Amino acid sequence: MTKRSLPNPNDMDLDELEAEVAEGEAGSPKGSFPLFVDKLMTDTLGWSDDLRFKYIRLLDQMYKLGGYLPDDLKVIAEVSGINRARNWRESAEKLRCILLKSQKKTGFLTKKKVLREVVRWLRHKDKSSKGGQAKAEKTSATGSATDLPPPIPPPLDEYTPDGVSSSDDATTKPNEREADPELAVICDTFLAYLTKDQRNTKRQVVEWLKQWLDDVGPDDLREIIGTAQCSGRVNNPCAYIGRSVSNRKAERQSGHARPSLQAAHRRTGGDEIDAAFDNLDRMVLGEFG
Repeated sequence: MTKRSLPNPNDMDLDELEAEVAEGEAGSPKGSFPLFVDKLMTDTLGWSDDLRFKYIRLLDQMYKLGGYLPDDLKVIAEVSGINRARNWRESAEKLRCILLKSQKKTGFLTKKKVLREVVRWLRHKDKSSKGGQAKAEKTSATGSATDLPPPIPPPLDEYTPDGVSSSDDATTKPNEREADPELAVICDTFLAYLTKDQRNTKRQVVEWLKQWLDDVGPDDLREIIGTAQCSGRVNNPCAYIGRSVSNRKAERQSGHARPSLQAAHRRTGGDEIDAAFDNLDRMVLGEFG
């Protein structure tokens, strides 16, 4: 059976274009109307740049609506962005004059160049749909995709503290959290935040929290996690917290440890904690912004 060759949309007249659009599936083209500068300048010779831009908007909206617009000056002004103040009808009428009355849809305007692109979109959509259907039939004939072995998961971009394995969740004992009150409080407060991006499992995060508690203590750890959560700009919280804990631990070991924000707040009444949070925000923006 010989495959029917479809005519080039550039060689089709208005009646043929409208007939193919009417036969196509319902729906609106995706994306913006493809614009050709040379043809645009020819259509709008002698126009102001402002009216030319409104014409571009008109074509784009007509394309997204399937190639048609109601034959109404108010609608033309609305979709093209004409300010309906003084003398707006003159600009709208100028746009209307270069459009064509539809031969298939009474009371609508169209444009051949817009219908051509709608036809191209419909053909591409139909071809993609048939290709997907053929692939599904082939999969059904050769075996379900669920019969295949599960894919190897991609490596996670995550931080793993020293001595903590991220590959074996089963090593975490179920009663470890209950045995450490500080760990239990931090888990209740921050576990949902640290696992919401689904990069890591809850057991992995609990293991890391235990390690971080040992490294910097509960006050500093709450401060670091709270800063990440309040900033709203940290895409990978565990990676950020892991680096911050390492930096804080290194400061302590070098003898240049800064006091915790909780202690600073108790001593100064809040001035120092505000300054510290400002510094931490700048650090977050600099590293993760």
